[in-house]
Amino acid sequence: EQLGYGAENGTWRNFYLSGTTELREGRFGTPTVTASADIIANLSPRLLFDALAVQINGPEAWDLKITIDIVLTDTAETYRLGLTNGVLTHTAAQQQDSADLTLTTTARRLPALALGDLTPDAL
Repeated sequence: EQLGYGAENGTWRNFYLSGTTELREGRFGTPTVTASADIIANLSPRLLFDALAVQINGPEAWDLKITIDIVLTDTAETYRLGLTNGVLTHTAAQQQDSADLTLTTTARRLPALALGDLTPDAL
C-alpha cells in the first residue's frame, strides 16, 4: 500500500493500490463478460475449442480423462477433444482409438451447444 502512495507515476500508483485492495477485500473491479453469444456464434470450431479450454478449472478437472469426437456434417470436419490432467486440447487429425463420446452436429449448432442453449440430446 505504501508503494502506491509513494508512486509518482499514475500507472504504478493504480497498480499497487488495486493490488492492495484485491488482497484485502478479495475481488477487485467490475466483473465483465467476455464471451457473449454473438462472439461465440462467430468463432471457428478451432477458436471455439480454444475458448472452451481456458474455461476449464484445471485443479478440479485433474483426475478426469475424457475424449470426445465432434463430427461436423456441413463442413466434413472431425475434431477430437481431450481432457487430461486438467487441460482441454483439440486436434483435427484422425485418431486410431475410439472416443468416449461422439457428437455429430453442424458447425452452426456447435456454438449453441457450447453455450448450453442446446443439449446433446437435442442433436
